[in-house]
This record gives sequence, C-alpha cells and structure tokens, in this order.
Amino acid sequence: MNKTIMVFAAILFLLAPLAAGTLSVTFPNGGETLTVGTSSSIIWTASGVTDNVKLILLNEDNSIFGVIVRDRAPGGSPYPWSAGQTEVGLAPAGRRYKIRVSTMDGGTKDVSDALFTIAAAGSPEPEPEPEPTTSLTVTSPNGGESWTLASSHPITWTSRGLSGSVAISLMNGDVLVGNIGTADVAAGTSPWNVGQTLSGWAAERGGYRISIRHNSGIPSDESDRDFTIAPAPSSSHDFVISDPVLEDRADGKKGFRVTVTDLGAAYDGALILQHYCMGMGLGNAVKQREILNLRRGVPTTVSLFNVLPQYFERKCDVTFRFDVNPDHAVTESNYANNVIQKKFCWERRDGRFVQLRVGKNYTETCEDCGVVIRPGDVTSIDGDTVRVRLEITVQNCGREPIPSATVRVVHSWYYRDANNRFQQGEVPVDAIEVSDIEQGQYRLLNRTVTLRRLPGSTLGVYFGTGEGGALAENNHFTCHPNFIGF
Repeated sequence: MNKTIMVFAAILFLLAPLAAGTLSVTFPNGGETLTVGTSSSIIWTASGVTDNVKLILLNEDNSIFGVIVRDRAPGGSPYPWSAGQTEVGLAPAGRRYKIRVSTMDGGTKDVSDALFTIAAAGSPEPEPEPEPTTSLTVTSPNGGESWTLASSHPITWTSRGLSGSVAISLMNGDVLVGNIGTADVAAGTSPWNVGQTLSGWAAERGGYRISIRHNSGIPSDESDRDFTIAPAPSSSHDFVISDPVLEDRADGKKGFRVTVTDLGAAYDGALILQHYCMGMGLGNAVKQREILNLRRGVPTTVSLFNVLPQYFERKCDVTFRFDVNPDHAVTESNYANNVIQKKFCWERRDGRFVQLRVGKNYTETCEDCGVVIRPGDVTSIDGDTVRVRLEITVQNCGREPIPSATVRVVHSWYYRDANNRFQQGEVPVDAIEVSDIEQGQYRLLNRTVTLRRLPGSTLGVYFGTGEGGALAENNHFTCHPNFIGF
C-alpha cells in the first residue's frame, strides 16, 4: 500500500466516529392495535450507531410511561415484547402510545411516527381513529441545525384548532435542560437567544430538541431530530446582560444589580451605566464605570451605584443604558449585543390596565414596564432614514377583559437646528389591530417601522383602552433611539 492510500485511509478512520448515526422505529410505527400482554415485537433499524440503546414507552402526550429495556445492542432488533410491559409495570389498556428508541445517552433517537393502541384482551376491533381536531407541530429547530450559542433564531411551530398559550422547553435526551418561556399558540413563532433558558445557559453540544406543550397539557410535540448548539467564535465577544434588578439602598436611594456573561473570548474591560432623565435635560446624565474581568461563559454580577429617588419620578422619563466595552474594542456586529437600554416605571396599579413592553429585554412582571431598542434592532437605509425592528407585548394584567383596540406607534422629535430655531413634529408610523384580551392573556406583535433620522427622536407606543387618568397613562410608553446611534 502506497503512502497516499495509507494517509487517506487514516483520515477516513479518524472521521468515521464523527459520522452521525441514525435510529428508526419501524414497528409499531402508528395505527397498529396490540392486545395487552400478548407476544409482539419492537422493530427498529440502526445505521452508524455503536452505543447500546434503550426502548421507552411514551404516553399519548409524549411523556414517558416507562422504560421497556435498557442496554440493548443497536443491532438487537427485533425485541420480543409482551405488549404494554415496562419496568414500572403493565401499561393500561384502551389507550394510545408511541415507542422511542434512543442511545443510552439520548444523543440519537427516533419515535413512532404516529400513535398505536394497546387494547384490552377480547376487545372488539377498534374503529378507525378519527382525524384529530387539534394539533401542534414543532417546525424549527426540527433537527440537523447547528445554531451558534446566543445567536438569534426563532422557534416556530404550526397548530390547528388551538387557542391560548404554549410552554417552550429545551431538552437533551429525556432530560429537561430548562424552560424557555411561553407564547401565544396562534403566533407560531417565538424569538430565542439560542441556548438561553429561564434557569441559565445551555452547554455547547449536540443532542438538543425543542419541546412545545399546549397550556391544557395536550397536545405537545418536540423536534423530530437533534440539533446542535455550537460555540461562538473564540476570538469574538458576545456579551449577554441580564435584565437589571432594582434594589432598595440606604437613605431612600435605589440601585441596580446586573449579571454580565461573555459567550465569546475572555474580556477585561469596563461596564458603563448611564442614566438619562429627559425631564431634567441631558446635562443631568449620571455615569458609573465598573472594571470587569470576564471569563468565557462565567456569569459575573455587578452591583451599581445609588440613585436618588427623584430620578424615578414619572415626569423624569427615566432611561438607563448598560454599555459593556464602550470603547468599541470589538467589531460592530458583535457590539450590537453589548448595549441594553431600558426605561423603568415603578408604579404598581390595581384594577384593569394594559402592559406594553417593547424590545428584546422587556421585563417579566406586570407591575414594571420596559422600553428597549438595541443596536441590532436598527438598520440604516441611507443618510436620512433608518429601519427599526420592534417586538411589542400587550398584556392584560387586570381583572376584567379588554375589548379589541388598536396599538399605535408614533414618531416624534424636537431639537434646535443650526440657526437655533426650535424644530418639532410628530407622525404616526403604524397602527396594529389587537383582538380581545382576557384576564392574564397577552398578544405578541412584531413590526418593522421606517423612521426619518432626526435629533431628539422619540418613539411612542400607545394602546387605547377607553380609560382615562392613571390607567391611560400606564398604557403608553416611549423610548429615545438617539442613545444607540439613531
């Protein structure tokens, strides 16, 4: 054998373990009827799989009823099965199930394409299953994707005959990694910072699937195959800053606590907090600089300075900006994730009101409101216009239903020109119809608006509830895109 062939063979040998193996259930694969306790077989095919596998019986809602067998050779098909028998006992007859075959670590798996029935002994031949009136299907990520940690990708699904909300979770094998959040089932999409869950960030690896479950518990679905969360380029920075937590401090003052995580390379630099109070003028902006020593993937908590109570008055129109690496030591594309700008409203109200929350980092509680536009939401069209991407949540946090109404987006501005003449104006840029909202429900609205590039710009979002006074005041929020290079 010549050297060229030997080298080629060695390369194939090294690459062979990297090839993705597959498993596929072929029986029961949907539509069959098995009599409980009678002899049957579970049949599957395996290609490129070397690890032992396990067989699992799933309930109709895809939850696990029990493990059938563990540590079976991947080529050990068929498996003789007493229909319904598992490690935890015999499955109840008269119900529908699925079979899952997976490697012991859950990294490679497959599930019956549809439900089969385990019938009681002596039961009559079942009628054909009627077409389901409701359905829920994950469409992305659905298997094979490789998404970079902390990059932005939507989770998408299709549904039929459903209303209300869905819960979205990240799974690795049969293990829950974390809950991602909830969304309106009719929306069919929910934005996701890849790897982020309510309990933290997932590890960079393969074997992940998305699970979506309707708020009634049924139906549910998960990705057909595994997808991968890939590491960010090690030479770049990708900072993720948590929503700031407001804390009471001494002498009636308040302060903030934030957590900063660098998902790229290690970073030694500064975090800047800037506070703008539009009612008092930009000359009253307050800054604090904190030195950070970040290591890849390690969350670092920073406690920020005391703020006087008057900076939280409603008339002050308070905006805080958290700016990591303000010297722009990273490329512009990476810098887009390094700034969070947030407006705070610290008034709790009872009764019926609507919560408007705009941007990627809106708060999770009904009592607080936030307006955010980050650099990644703004795209320059030319020297005179920009395109701004908005994510608006309208939520009924009160006790009574709210009839359908309209969300209005208005662009206003005020500034002094080169001749010291005062310029101001206002123009409506969008009107979004919103259907009836019951107590506790919310609507997700995604819009992209085109604005003139003007100094002193304010983007206002208003929801008409027919209420006046304090309730009406709580239903409109504004933000100032000039602070992010508008």
